[in-house]
Amino acid sequence: MPLDAYRPYVGEPDVGEEQTTAIKARYDAIALDLAACMAERGFDYWPDEYADTPVDSVGIAGPAFASLPVLPASREAAAESGYGRSAPADVSESEQASANRGYFAGLTASGQAAYNIALYGAESPDAPETEDGCAARAVAAHPEPPATERAQAAAKFWEDFGWLQQSMADLVFYGVMDSPDGVALNREWSACMASSGFDLDVDMPVLPSGPNPHYALVLALRTLPDGSLGESWLDYQGDEFTPSEERALLGSQPEIDIALADFDCRTSTNYEVRLVEIQRGLEQEFADQHKAELEQMAVAYQEATTG
Repeated sequence: MPLDAYRPYVGEPDVGEEQTTAIKARYDAIALDLAACMAERGFDYWPDEYADTPVDSVGIAGPAFASLPVLPASREAAAESGYGRSAPADVSESEQASANRGYFAGLTASGQAAYNIALYGAESPDAPETEDGCAARAVAAHPEPPATERAQAAAKFWEDFGWLQQSMADLVFYGVMDSPDGVALNREWSACMASSGFDLDVDMPVLPSGPNPHYALVLALRTLPDGSLGESWLDYQGDEFTPSEERALLGSQPEIDIALADFDCRTSTNYEVRLVEIQRGLEQEFADQHKAELEQMAVAYQEATTG
């Protein structure tokens, strides 16, 4: 792909061990003060452990078809297993968050209000936090550590080239599907699915490209073993998630039927080959238009990570 030479420089450069250690030390200090403050106010509280989450433009590294729902290589295998089986959609939470939620649920209504006031400085977590809450006090007591030279270089890199990386991501996530050729391809595919008896417009977001293979996977996820359509697992209210069987691939025959139709429609439209060619053309246009900025980004990334 025309942008492959620049994909190694996607993401924010690592800030270095010194800065990461300082950030973690601040987080741990805030967590200790927060738990101590809540204890002083008569409540138990378990802070989450520190987790380093680097900034990255996820998904730019591969061709557009790599993000499509995975199907077996042969029709025979697709007829046997469909999209396969999966665990329910990930709605898990950390051990600490689970403990906090359970503890909060065990409080009386007045106790919950007092807990929120202690933690947030307001009776509801949806209300703006105040400086009287333990969370705000703990954060205020520990200012952010000064940035090292390497951290400053990483921040400067993102400031200068974040827009360029976002443009690369938009090309993959939206540009390919929403281009005239992408729209035409997906219309062919969705017409094929419709002729197989599958309505992909049920409770799904409207995209310029219309239904695409991601819709088929969502339909399979929502389809129950008896063939009926379950509640959408894409939306939930608070902690009330839909049942796990409506958020997972169970390997049922109705799911396999959807996957097999998807396989046949991708085959008849030469879907993946055409999708890659669409992306190749768009990437070449982008590379030609932004060659100078892409070269500058590559140099700046290497300087930021070796400084």
